[in-house]
Amino acid sequence: MPTVFIYSLRFVFYSSLGRKLSHLCSLSNCGDLFQLESHGQEILDELYVVYCCLQSGPNTASDTHYRHFVIDHRSTITIKESSSLISQGTTGLCSWQAALALAEWCLCNWKFLHNRHVLELGSGVGLTGLCVSLHCKPSSYWFSDCHPAVLSMLQTNILLNVTGLNDKVPGDTNEQNAVTEHAHNKANITLLPSDDHEQSELSDRCHVLLRTRYNNAEIGVINLPWEAIPLSDVIDRLCPEVILAADVVYDLNLFPVLCQAFSHLLLGRPCVLLLACTVRNQETLDTFMQLLKTMDLEATEEDLPAPTVLSYLTDVPVKIYRISARV
Repeated sequence: MPTVFIYSLRFVFYSSLGRKLSHLCSLSNCGDLFQLESHGQEILDELYVVYCCLQSGPNTASDTHYRHFVIDHRSTITIKESSSLISQGTTGLCSWQAALALAEWCLCNWKFLHNRHVLELGSGVGLTGLCVSLHCKPSSYWFSDCHPAVLSMLQTNILLNVTGLNDKVPGDTNEQNAVTEHAHNKANITLLPSDDHEQSELSDRCHVLLRTRYNNAEIGVINLPWEAIPLSDVIDRLCPEVILAADVVYDLNLFPVLCQAFSHLLLGRPCVLLLACTVRNQETLDTFMQLLKTMDLEATEEDLPAPTVLSYLTDVPVKIYRISARV
């Protein structure tokens, strides 16, 4: 059965395809594909598979759906996300334009991330991080967010895409570790609960929720609010060389906290930050950039590659900035 029927797309795609097939049949005054064939029309076997799946597929819209991104002829990344732009009080349960643009940049510039320690802020459902951790061969990749529902869906997506290809990180096993079963494979994934267990803490303000390996790269998820970054020693422990962030510049009230986090991450450290911004309001972006300057940080705009690997809308401009400490 095709992947898109194991992990269902947004309902509107199925209904649209069903209408097109029905229209195809109606052109020949046939009720379905089987009648179409009886009228002497040759039908592809694959079309029969799709037709049967449509008949047994979802007939109502769901709160969540899956998106499938074909990276190359051998690899597809599958993302579960909310069917609503805002769900459970957050916008972090669906992938946004800037995340796709940043993922595209990373795939095109994979050598920049090769063998580097990477930390992502505001990972959301994990698309950018999965593209990097599965295809750019970093030494380590740490996803982070702070909303409980987002962290839960983020872990679901990581497990969905790395199942069957993992090794446990030594020293992380405990009685509460989970074993996750993929639709086709089984693999042991090190899951650490966000409680007071000493092995699940990188610091007193940061909990490890998931930790595993893929192609010798350490992959983890941490609960990391931006306001906790200057107060935590998590950065000293992770030692990131590259910070990634997409679509985090949207709320003026959060700018001081976010800029303070950037300052703590970059000042006095051999580290660079790549920030992808959807330019919905140029004045809002300019305000953020001015605040960065007051923190002794400078931003240089990167060339944005055309969406050749990942398909996304370009009606609203996206900019990618390389941010570092001012020399």
